[in-house]
Amino acid sequence: MTFKKIEHLLSRGSFIGKSGWSLLGMSFLNYLPAVAKTDDSRNDKIQAMNQDYVVIVGGSYLGLAAAMTLGRSIRKTLVIDSGKPCNAQTPHAHNFITQNGEPPHIIAARAREQVMKYRTVEFLESLVTDVEGESGNFKVKTRSKETFNAKKIIFATGIKDIMPDLPGFVDC
Repeated sequence: MTFKKIEHLLSRGSFIGKSGWSLLGMSFLNYLPAVAKTDDSRNDKIQAMNQDYVVIVGGSYLGLAAAMTLGRSIRKTLVIDSGKPCNAQTPHAHNFITQNGEPPHIIAARAREQVMKYRTVEFLESLVTDVEGESGNFKVKTRSKETFNAKKIIFATGIKDIMPDLPGFVDC
C-alpha cells in the first residue's frame, strides 16, 4: 500500500482521535499547573515559575518577539524590563514594515498585549543587575533584590545611542 492510499484511509484528526493521542495531550496540559494562570498575585505566579525557564532581559521589540515565540512553544518565560526603552525619545518609527510612522510606545504596547495572551509568559518591571552561571543553570539578580533560576537567557537589551558633542546636534 502506498502512502497516498494510507493518507485517504486515515486523516490526521481521525488518527489523533483513534490513537489516544488526544487523551495524552489533555493529560499533558494537566501537567502544567505551575505555568497556568490562576487568581494568585503576579509575584506568586513568578515565584512558582522560578525554576527551569527562560529569562529575557529586555522587553522592547526584540524581547517581545522572543517572548511570543517561547509563549507559542509553551515555554515558561520571564521577561524582565526596566521600562526605559532606548527609543523613548523617538516620536515615530520608520522603516518598520506595517508600523511606519507609529510611535514606538504604541507598537510596544500592542506587542505586549499580544504576548500577554500566552499563559506561560510573565513580565517583571525591574533591572537585571547580575547574571551568573553556565548553560542550563543561571541565576539572574535584579535591582529589587530578586533572584531567578533559568535554563536559558536571552539578552534583548537594545542599544545605547552615544551622541556626538556637536553644537546643535541635540536640537536636531
